[in-house]
Amino acid sequence: MSKLQSKIQSNLLVGCFYQKSASSDCIRANSISNNKQSGIVLVVALVALVIMMLASVALIRSSNNNLLIAGNMAFKRDLINQAERVIPQVKAKLASGGTLGNDSTRYNNVTGENYYATVQASNASGIPDVLFNVSDTNGNNITDAASGVIVRYVIDRMCLATGEADETKCTMGGSSSDGPGCSAPCKKPGGINYPVYRITLRATGPRNTEAYLQTTYSN
Repeated sequence: MSKLQSKIQSNLLVGCFYQKSASSDCIRANSISNNKQSGIVLVVALVALVIMMLASVALIRSSNNNLLIAGNMAFKRDLINQAERVIPQVKAKLASGGTLGNDSTRYNNVTGENYYATVQASNASGIPDVLFNVSDTNGNNITDAASGVIVRYVIDRMCLATGEADETKCTMGGSSSDGPGCSAPCKKPGGINYPVYRITLRATGPRNTEAYLQTTYSN
């Protein structure tokens, strides 16, 4: 539509408004104006609908992410609980009557029991590197088939050399069974000091969850 036609149409609408004319020209001019207004309303409505749809999609995705995070946290907590239950079983190996219960047995490495008589190299988080070499099928692993949890462990004595432990080459502490007021590593006045053993566990479970626990034992 040319500028002249637009001006004529505009003048015609003004004239129709003041004259309240029902002529065919006035009816046609009003129809064109109404069509333009309807087109603008439709565009605005479509834009608003698109915005609402995008907001709904973002809300659904946010809810799904929150549910996923909550689920992973629950799996992680359960994994830690499973690993904590294993610690007494590992300590029992070092206690009297255990597979590593004799002092002379602990003078040297017993790799079949995941035991090392010297302190092992660790990563920046303090996890012994040898723990990452313990396979999923290792005979010492403690598994829970129902939950799909596998707990691997490594025991290393806090000594710089193999052989009998003494204060010149080992970190020594009071017995873990000395009772209240003294837990390894500590030195109870007048008591017997024992080498400190570091127990590190790595637990894996569903959804690729992973947890590490570490404690010490002296006996």
